[in-house]
Amino acid sequence: MYTYNFPSTLWAVTYSKSQSLIAIAGEQDSIHIVSGSNLNFTTSISTGHGKVHDLDFRYDSKMLLTCGQDRKTRIWNVTNLTM
Repeated sequence: MYTYNFPSTLWAVTYSKSQSLIAIAGEQDSIHIVSGSNLNFTTSISTGHGKVHDLDFRYDSKMLLTCGQDRKTRIWNVTNLTM
């Protein structure tokens, strides 16, 4: 069993369709991307949302859709971390 300690209250977690990535979001203005195989930290995305309420990967696991407290939806390119 693997454990990842997120630094704030969790609001949303999603597994990529390829099972290679997990995106974790919470009260902080960031999303952590971790390895789907061992939960090792990969990177984080500063969203500008405030609390991130929901997130999901696109079918090919290259894009991540987020929505948050600011009432905006954003699409992130996970391969190069651009919006």
